[in-house]
Amino acid sequence: MQLIPTFSTLLSSILLAASLPTHIYAAPTTRNAPPHDLTSNTTHLFARVPPQQAPQQPPPAILLPLAIIGLDELYYTQLSIGTNPRPFNLVVDSGSQTFWVNDETQPNLGNKNSIGPHRSTTLRQLQPPRTWSTTYSDGGSVAGTVVFDNVNIRGAAILPNFPFGTGQRLTGLIGTVGEDGMIGFGVGPSPHTGGLTLVEALATAGLIPAAISGWKLPRHADGGQGGELVLGGVNPASFVPPLTTVPADLTAGDYRFRIDNVFVQRRQAIGARTGIIDCGANEITMPVADAAAFHTPITGAIPLSDGNFLIPCNSRAVVIFTIGGKGWPVRTSDLVGDAFTHPQVPPGMCRSLVAAANTQVVLVGSPFLKNVYHVLDRDGRSVSFAALR
Repeated sequence: MQLIPTFSTLLSSILLAASLPTHIYAAPTTRNAPPHDLTSNTTHLFARVPPQQAPQQPPPAILLPLAIIGLDELYYTQLSIGTNPRPFNLVVDSGSQTFWVNDETQPNLGNKNSIGPHRSTTLRQLQPPRTWSTTYSDGGSVAGTVVFDNVNIRGAAILPNFPFGTGQRLTGLIGTVGEDGMIGFGVGPSPHTGGLTLVEALATAGLIPAAISGWKLPRHADGGQGGELVLGGVNPASFVPPLTTVPADLTAGDYRFRIDNVFVQRRQAIGARTGIIDCGANEITMPVADAAAFHTPITGAIPLSDGNFLIPCNSRAVVIFTIGGKGWPVRTSDLVGDAFTHPQVPPGMCRSLVAAANTQVVLVGSPFLKNVYHVLDRDGRSVSFAALR
């Protein structure tokens, strides 16, 4: 999430369970059904096993369904923690590193799930307690303590004694989110809790083949079905090969890669930039000058005083990101936000989900990521993209 949460636009949580035919091997299941192990799809990872260990078969990758929060605001999956019998609905965020869940002492929990010694008998707390906190750009924050407990990946694997943060105090809009916490899929260790990310910890423990995650984000406009997250590999049934792979800089704790250029209405609007993968952002943010250059070719675009833009709600602008020498089209409707009404603004205008920010990089959020299958490879220090099936 790059500490740039989009909770200000969150709607109520909507779980859109999959209802695909059983012969579709890698399709996500319903909310409480067991996950699929993509055993037959992990053989491509054998090349990482040293020759003397080649006969030892690696563990299978694990597929988890992804569900949508609101209108493609965020995405979440379910895990179990400790002896708490109720699954946790956890936001997945490839732009941050920290795994945290609500603490049972948090005020105003409502119907949200939480963790603590009264909820899980296997929870281990440090003495004296070790505190952690993080602050988001909208002023919201999370603070609590670091604890240890067993994390159950929907019955496919159990990660024992995993360190994570609890949210005892939530301020700002983040406290209004209906989910139970967050899983960071950046690059560990977390600067807040000191723990590895979930996928790194699973790989280190030998529970998945490698610290790789494969992502297919669902889209509300398409019915919200088919979203999935593969821990330890990819699902070839979800994309059209080949994967286009580019190097990633992991030093900042996230996945940074080169964007060759961005074309809008068949004109190059932006040249080479550094992009950051962040499925926890429901916008694509870029430097102020780049945002202006992006919107200039779009017929009817209107600049706002804060550097952002309105675009026609029915815009059909052609937008293509070039990465790894290949063009990746973005569905125009994925760039159209909420309707905007003002006496001085003509009707039929919406907020653009390409936003201006005080930054030198392009934060590549879900408006782009919904259009591709993407892979985060910690071990290979790379990101990959492919067209969706």
